[in-house]
Amino acid sequence: MQGLDIRRTLSLALPIMAGQVGQMVIALTDTVMVGRLGTVELAAASFANSVTSIFLLFGVGLVSAVSVRASRAHGAGDREESGQILRHGLVLSSGIGAGVAAVVSLSAPLLFFLGQPAEVVQTSLPFFYWIAWSLPAAFATIALRNYAEAHSKPWVPFWILMASVALNVLLNWMLIFGNLGAPKMGLDGAGLATWIARGAGLLVLLVWVLREPLFRDHLPEKWWGGWQQTHFQDLLSVGMPVGAQIVGEAGAFSVAGLMMGWLGSVPLAAHQIALTCAATTFMFPHGLSIALTIRIGQCLGRREHGRIAGIVKGAFVMAAAIMLCFTAAYIGFGEPLARCFSIDEAVVKQAMQLLVVVGLFQFFDGMQVMAVGALRGFGDVRVVMLVAVGTYFGMSLPLGWWLGFREGMGPLGVWGALALGLVLVAALLGWRLTTRIPKSGGVCQRE
Repeated sequence: MQGLDIRRTLSLALPIMAGQVGQMVIALTDTVMVGRLGTVELAAASFANSVTSIFLLFGVGLVSAVSVRASRAHGAGDREESGQILRHGLVLSSGIGAGVAAVVSLSAPLLFFLGQPAEVVQTSLPFFYWIAWSLPAAFATIALRNYAEAHSKPWVPFWILMASVALNVLLNWMLIFGNLGAPKMGLDGAGLATWIARGAGLLVLLVWVLREPLFRDHLPEKWWGGWQQTHFQDLLSVGMPVGAQIVGEAGAFSVAGLMMGWLGSVPLAAHQIALTCAATTFMFPHGLSIALTIRIGQCLGRREHGRIAGIVKGAFVMAAAIMLCFTAAYIGFGEPLARCFSIDEAVVKQAMQLLVVVGLFQFFDGMQVMAVGALRGFGDVRVVMLVAVGTYFGMSLPLGWWLGFREGMGPLGVWGALALGLVLVAALLGWRLTTRIPKSGGVCQRE
């Protein structure tokens, strides 16, 4: 039996994991700081984030094609192809980000028809607009980070991201509460802070990529014009199914947030706390899965197919250990975690119950995202999309509505159904991966 290949995956994954968690810290700090304003403001932030996060995560999936393709080009030593992936990926991510921001902004009047409390929707609108127009910068930043990580250069993007997180915290403190002479903007200030922090992070990261010595031979001679349709099609052929798959999972949690709004402001605020915690810990195996995608892509580019099984096994072992630790943390420390976000006793009590469910599905969440990362490295993205969308929207959400509303289980019924969906997806994708690894001695590029 082939041994575990852990060291190189972990050295690549550590800054990626930290960067993914750092990305979540922006939402985490928004939630903690906004929670001090009151339950309505926290529910408004939850509602706005539930809607905009669907589009952000679609962009994350779409731009992941840069990582998949650039890692193979890097493994094969094809510098010209690497440069073309960079410039086409930047144009694609920026253009789609701007289009998404426009669509999201124009759809704002429809928010009043989603069954949420009127005061929650009204309070969320300015915050909603700021977050929507931060998406183009977020998409382009992710493309640049994916490109650097595919070339095994994750640390500088990580530190740039940490600086933007620190900037977001500082601006939150100034603009939400009116410190250092800034206007006291409340929830609106949190949105403006995110917009500024994401834009500044993009500019700094772009300057670094253009000046980094490793990339000088990779950069295209011509940045604008002479676009090749095949490059856009190649990126979209991977990115679109990945984006749909991520929306299938994250979108289910966002729709669950809408269901919580039907139950009232307290369940919605508790849902935001549980979702923020779950999404934050998810970033650890997610970072590992990105590293797994990159390492598989590099091995395929170098035609080192015999190393893939050990890389996959090592990554799964690390993810399992991490997620079991989080299970213990959520079950043992649910109350202090909930109190970090809210001073409302009703919200804290509801959030504690949901955090137990979060703890119980940690292991399965880690296993399913690792299977997704491995299959993505092989270019096997369409089946993953079908499994995710079919399970979450075909089973989890209908079951959650039935348990939560018809059977009277409320928020626990909704979250219990989401947990069952994660278990099923982990089992199906795990089986799919076992059918692909034995083929790693061949080409393994069927898409």
